[in-house]
Amino acid sequence: MLLRSMRKGFLSAIFLGLLVLGAVGLIFSDWHGMFQNGYSKTDVATVDGTPIKIAEFNSRVTNILRQQQIPAAAAYQMGLINNILTSEIFDILVKKDAATLGVRVEDRIIAEQIKNLITPYKTDKVSDKDALKKFLETQGMSEKQLVAALRDDMTSKILKSTISSASYVPDALISSIQSYRGMTKNIEVAFIPNSSIAVKAAPSDKDLEAYYAERTVDFMNPESRDVTVAILDTSKIAKPTISDADIKASYDENKDKFAVAASVDVEQSLIDDEAKAKAVADAVKGGKSMSDAVKQITGDAKLYQGKNNFSKDGLPSEIATPVFAAKAGDVIGPVKSALGFHVIKLVAFKEASTASFDSVKDKIRKELEDEKSGNAVYDVTSAIEDRLANGETYESLTKEYPLTVTTLKSLHRDTKADKTGTFEDKDFQKILTKAYSLKDSTPSEMSDFSANKLYSIRTDKISPAVAKPFAEVKSEILKDWTADKQEQDNLLSAQKRVDDLVAGKINFDTLKPTTINNLSRTGNASLAKDVTERFMSAEKGKFMLAVSREKGGIYIGRVTAVTLPKDVKIDDASRKSIEGNIADAGYMAYMESLQTKYPVTINDALLARTYGKAQSDSE
Repeated sequence: MLLRSMRKGFLSAIFLGLLVLGAVGLIFSDWHGMFQNGYSKTDVATVDGTPIKIAEFNSRVTNILRQQQIPAAAAYQMGLINNILTSEIFDILVKKDAATLGVRVEDRIIAEQIKNLITPYKTDKVSDKDALKKFLETQGMSEKQLVAALRDDMTSKILKSTISSASYVPDALISSIQSYRGMTKNIEVAFIPNSSIAVKAAPSDKDLEAYYAERTVDFMNPESRDVTVAILDTSKIAKPTISDADIKASYDENKDKFAVAASVDVEQSLIDDEAKAKAVADAVKGGKSMSDAVKQITGDAKLYQGKNNFSKDGLPSEIATPVFAAKAGDVIGPVKSALGFHVIKLVAFKEASTASFDSVKDKIRKELEDEKSGNAVYDVTSAIEDRLANGETYESLTKEYPLTVTTLKSLHRDTKADKTGTFEDKDFQKILTKAYSLKDSTPSEMSDFSANKLYSIRTDKISPAVAKPFAEVKSEILKDWTADKQEQDNLLSAQKRVDDLVAGKINFDTLKPTTINNLSRTGNASLAKDVTERFMSAEKGKFMLAVSREKGGIYIGRVTAVTLPKDVKIDDASRKSIEGNIADAGYMAYMESLQTKYPVTINDALLARTYGKAQSDSE
């Protein structure tokens, strides 16, 4: 059953907690609403004949939910029970495929792993055998069980890492994935909307109050905060005066910063043919201009690079050495580099020097102004933060500093910037984030809005989230209760119909099914998108139901025909595509193909009775 809490995002963060616990695998599949034959009354699922017993499964669920402090009914309603089951199913699928493919960990490796496990139990007086015995006692398992568990775990990891690494993908696997991707199905489906279900009896106020008590979090006035924002306009902080004497002193103290390395003015050509490059060099030595020589000899004027100035460290060493050993007028080359053959004429040599004071004084002034202005802003912000820490208020500091103080009331986490233009959206989001990071009324540190604006926030009032009075939200509660009741009754009715169809007690034609041909994974306009994959993963001929959250109802249907592409060709493009994507999306496709390769059945009725019971009782 789908509850309001799922629709409104309640406790969605629990998924992260389950991931940390390792309870949910890499892929989440919604198995909710899939009914098939093949399970016993105590099996929550079977995977190619391997049962998952309710007692063992419930033990695992109980441990996880106890750590998360989530009631079983709530976890079921949020879909977390199905996610835990999915993890168990995928573990079994991988183990089965590993066995089919002949992946097996050597006994030697298992022995090394066991040796590592028992190391903490070993001492000078405790032998390997006794340490192993103690370890097995703490784990409540036999040596045979330990070996089997380690082999299964390590074998699965080997297969998973092989599939994910995409270092090599067997042709059989590529062919299976390609064929699976191109599969189409013909189906017959009947759709029963939740809204068509008549609720037999109206709920009493007591029923609604109980419903409200379980979902109080859905009917809350959210936490709000009143805050005061102080904005410091740093452009109004007095800028320091920089005198000519200050500039000259800085120049004299830092002359090494203004050193100009020796350099050369050169003409250069870059030619890819050594013989032509030599001919150009000879022509230039004979008095011809380099541009004319390049054009005449190579026919490509663009090979003449023109005039440039280079320091020694601005040239490759094979060029810099001969150029800086030459004198003005000399022609160097051809010199070979990775780019080709260089022909260079040294036009002028410029000795190392120091930039004159006049050429750099404006640059020095700007640097000094920026440095001293930054220091002035730092001094002001430090003084403001210190005085706030000592108990002074923003309001009192406005007399001495260029502070603008604004009070914002009743801010929620999702409050949007007002339309008055007091704050830009991005600045308002900074305010909101900062406001909800504060634990008390202590003003925050000064932070940047922009180059010229800093801000600090003070929390004036925190109004905790409180539940809305029952009377205020009674109509909304009734609406939600009715929708949930319709959804639950629809599910129970649909389950009964599927059971009767399987038993041959009713004819499918009585549900007035429609036929959808050539259904593929891209979907069909006649079928809700969120159930397409359910039908694409279903077995041919078996009745099933699928809950559609998108359409707000339940599909009952069966696959009547399955068509797989013939003669799937494995070309280089297909292989590269699969190998390139298999580390992420490919692994999902692999897991989906295993569900077709090894039939999976889900006893959703048992899950509903076991974990949805509390919800049913309350209604």
